[in-house]
Amino acid sequence: MVPVVTDFAHGVGLLERGLLICARMPRLLVLGLIPVAVTGVLFLAGFVTLLLFLGDLAAAERDPGAGRDRPARGGVPDRRWTGRLRERQVPGLQVGA
Repeated sequence: MVPVVTDFAHGVGLLERGLLICARMPRLLVLGLIPVAVTGVLFLAGFVTLLLFLGDLAAAERDPGAGRDRPARGGVPDRRWTGRLRERQVPGLQVGA
């Protein structure tokens, strides 16, 4: 026989054995559904959380600097750099407001 046909027949035999196991012990199906249910609940919770915060995420993406009154890293701005920028008077750039 051609190897493809032999592999197909072997696969059909494995399917038959698997269906017989499921028919004899249906508790195994329930046991196998537990990880699927846990994963589904976690995925659904993450998706709902994403939908709840989607508006805030989109607003933050549109204007990344909105609402910041201090440097992004939370520290004091480096005076060496702000002084150099003031000396050069870069148009459109506010430094150390």
